[in-house]
Amino acid sequence: MSPGDLVQAALAAVAAGGREVLVHARTPCGRESLSPRVVGPLLEALRGAGIGGGTGLRGGPGTGGGVAVSVAVSVGSEPDHAGRLARVRSWTVLPDRAVVRFAEPGARELAEELLERGVAVDAEVPVGGSPEPLARFLAWPVRDPARVRLLAEPASADPGPVAELLRRLPRCRCCCSGGGRRPGRCCGWPRGTAPGRGSA
Repeated sequence: MSPGDLVQAALAAVAAGGREVLVHARTPCGRESLSPRVVGPLLEALRGAGIGGGTGLRGGPGTGGGVAVSVAVSVGSEPDHAGRLARVRSWTVLPDRAVVRFAEPGARELAEELLERGVAVDAEVPVGGSPEPLARFLAWPVRDPARVRLLAEPASADPGPVAELLRRLPRCRCCCSGGGRRPGRCCGWPRGTAPGRGSA
């Protein structure tokens, strides 16, 4: 669980073809933490090994270049919503991305704070269970869609809830209907990944 252990595991994953690294920063006793004294040294160790600073969409197997480092930001690492916001605001070293669980209270504010600080957001939305997380996500007016990615988490093997989620998301007309001046790039979403077209 030490930064050195996580760096070795990340290097092995990248060598095997991984394009992203999701880390759960932990204290020496193994507790998940969002403290800058825990997150910062881990991110610095990863970047010192050549991992990080990417989007997770580029980079080849066996190299760290272009591989994104994502940090899980959840109640598991800080139970109090205000505490999570304060921790994120106190970070001196920033990850490339952060996973925000919309099933947890304060997700929208947390996602906005991360985006404000320059950290891209992976919005994790469980579907097929309680409707609240999906409603919370759909009510979020995303101002910077190029830096937000939806991670749909099915509650069962039934594909119906995910299909319903994709149906309810707003579609980008220029990317999804073939119109617009710059098909596939005009709204910031890569072709085929605009809301409603495979972003889950």
